[in-house]
Amino acid sequence: MKRILLITLLVCSFVELGASEENIRINEFCIKGGEWIELYNPNPFDVSLNGYSIETKEDLFEFTGGTIPADGFYIFEPSGFLDNDGDIITLRDNTNSTIDMVSYGYEGYAPAPPSHKSCAFINEEWNLDLTPTKGEENDVANVSLGSSLMINEIYEKTIEFYNPQEIPINIKDFFITDGDKIDTIDLNSTIYPHDVLVFESTITFTEKDVLYLFDNLGRLIDMIGYYSHDLDESLQRIPDGDPTFGYSWETSNLYDIPESLGSLNDFFIISEVYKNFIELYTPIPREVSFSITLETKREFTLYVDRFLIISNNDRSFFREFRFHSDIVINESFNEITIEFKGMEDHLIYDHETLARIPIKPNSDFKETKPTPKEYNKLYSLDPPLVITEVMYNPKKPQLDKYYEWIEIYNRSDLPYDPENLYFENKKINGDLIPPGEYAVIADSDTHLFDEIDIKNKLKLDGNLSLSNSGDYIAIMEGDIILDDMTYHKNSSKEGFSLEKINGVWRKGRFGGTPGYAIEIEEREYYDTILCIFRNNDELEKEIAEKIAEMESTSLSNSEEFLSIKNEFESFKGGFIIKNRFLKDLKRRLDSLKIYEKNILFLENKDQYYKMNESLKKTLNEQDIGLYASTDFPDLERYDIVFVTNPENDFEDEEIQKLEKYMKDGGILILCGTYYTYLNTDLNRISEKYGTTFVKSSLRDDESNSGKNYYVIVKEFPDLPFYENIEELNISGGALLYEDCTVILKGNETTYAVTENNTIENFAIITLKKVGDGYLICSGSSQMFTTGIKYGDNLKFTVELIEYLLSL
Repeated sequence: MKRILLITLLVCSFVELGASEENIRINEFCIKGGEWIELYNPNPFDVSLNGYSIETKEDLFEFTGGTIPADGFYIFEPSGFLDNDGDIITLRDNTNSTIDMVSYGYEGYAPAPPSHKSCAFINEEWNLDLTPTKGEENDVANVSLGSSLMINEIYEKTIEFYNPQEIPINIKDFFITDGDKIDTIDLNSTIYPHDVLVFESTITFTEKDVLYLFDNLGRLIDMIGYYSHDLDESLQRIPDGDPTFGYSWETSNLYDIPESLGSLNDFFIISEVYKNFIELYTPIPREVSFSITLETKREFTLYVDRFLIISNNDRSFFREFRFHSDIVINESFNEITIEFKGMEDHLIYDHETLARIPIKPNSDFKETKPTPKEYNKLYSLDPPLVITEVMYNPKKPQLDKYYEWIEIYNRSDLPYDPENLYFENKKINGDLIPPGEYAVIADSDTHLFDEIDIKNKLKLDGNLSLSNSGDYIAIMEGDIILDDMTYHKNSSKEGFSLEKINGVWRKGRFGGTPGYAIEIEEREYYDTILCIFRNNDELEKEIAEKIAEMESTSLSNSEEFLSIKNEFESFKGGFIIKNRFLKDLKRRLDSLKIYEKNILFLENKDQYYKMNESLKKTLNEQDIGLYASTDFPDLERYDIVFVTNPENDFEDEEIQKLEKYMKDGGILILCGTYYTYLNTDLNRISEKYGTTFVKSSLRDDESNSGKNYYVIVKEFPDLPFYENIEELNISGGALLYEDCTVILKGNETTYAVTENNTIENFAIITLKKVGDGYLICSGSSQMFTTGIKYGDNLKFTVELIEYLLSL
């Protein structure tokens, strides 16, 4: 799950941005099927346009003549002037003062009109006009956000609408558009108060899009915008229809999570029940107040990270699943009732394992295998096929795709027909698999079957593509999982397979044994068992102590350490854990390097801008450790802490810890971003030390990489870390500052724009002494993360870090 940062579709009234004697305004515009912009003169006298200009993000037109008649219109008809996805149209008078502005589509609050439609100004708002009134008085319907239905969820081509009102609403002849296509809702259906309805649209939603909803009178009643959408999941408002008063990018909650179409998005329900646990589920991490009734009723208010485990026997639960439950209630699970926000979820439990698949209120419970704190999967309880061996990293120089394979075994008494057999939604083709025999699944272009005599060959309808850094493998019969397994980066070595022996996966033989049984001599097996019983306790204790020791260092947030820790916790205490597996974990722990200087990217606020691997590699070469954490760790372990633009606000306690970190000698680097994507909650820390993050965008019309908001800075202060820097590529926002050291300002031609005006005196990066430490504020997160590969950004970041570490 990830929180989606919303595009700036501001719901606000038109605000006059400057004073003009003539008071000319933008009145209507069309962006596709013939561009035009209509200007309106509300005065009782003619107005000359000489010296006026119309500007977009990428273009500028200056009038050298033309007149708008009194109470009349002027039609400006450019070509290729307006961006079809979104733009900002600015009207300036003959003194170059901004007198009107409208932003549409991806750039603002006005709807992006489809081809041959327009966007028209009406009663201080902008609305879509299906019958443009070019050169005439606007007659478009009013905007009425929050007065009717709302877009509640989007998944593939399906839209869920929610009725937040207290009266039923019939949806017939409502329509939606994404600025490209109009889709009329031809359903004579009523949505009752606080209920939902699902509509199959013809609009194809992409990773970045806008969507507008209109009622049958043409009134704009809701709109949303988003980017970085995971197309495998749905976009949802939680709470449902939030906010009820209309769309606002600052308050709408839009989440990228598994679909829950046809049911309310805001729920807390029974997800799974097994003999020793009940799993409850909420779609987003948050504080939940609920009651549960088993033999008696109990009420709770606590933070839930999606899954909550209630056990009736924690010792039994831990023994089976290797982690502790969240709550223990020593009562029978025969009948379970959950109450949350006035909704009730009830289950009579009479099976081994029951789980909702998928996890949403209107899903049925199905029999499957228990998977606590995981998304439920539908497993076969008596699978005819099982996975027995995997080759995911063939010996080079062979190409992986030609020599990767998965071996399966028919454990049933009947021949198995693979007609309905799948891997990752890809069909598996082949002949019947005899009972008690092995078969090998390979890529459609495999060379394996030409070089090895394998009896039962199965080819995938597509690429196998097993990752060398770890992957999840599942063999499915339709939508039922017959068998699955997960391996990690170091589960095996190059050229060696993974084998499953007596229920335990281990490193196999070089080249593997595809299509053949794995033979283990009785003496070798017996000696291995003795070795395990003799050495496991001592080796496990040593590894556990080493892990506990490293958890107090900066290494606790390294990817390799967390991988080792997870593998160890998953496998320790098993019956037949091979010594070589534990020794390999010990070897990997011993190889982890503890650096003298350490830097952290604190990523506990769903940041879009994350730690860059190229920066990590370069700093490691300079003997500096770089880590990322989605938790809030002990900051004292780190010399520098980066916080890129947060999606979620800081807790008061977190701000107190960050300030204490600086005062105790730590270096905190706060990074913002451009325009409305900026979270001004950063100012709760920065403003008291003289820097204010502003919702703005850096621009440079002369020094840029193709667009004026991709600024190339070539002018630098006389500071030591700029000695070898020729240019920095920056996109971001401006900083206002007072009593701070400016360490990056930009070129003489660099400026910043807000929605309403232009900023001249600003900084890009500032520095301030705070106690024994420092606060650095940057208007750009991109230059340290996604844009670090451009210009000298990487070199500058390393030089700046080395300078700060020397202070």
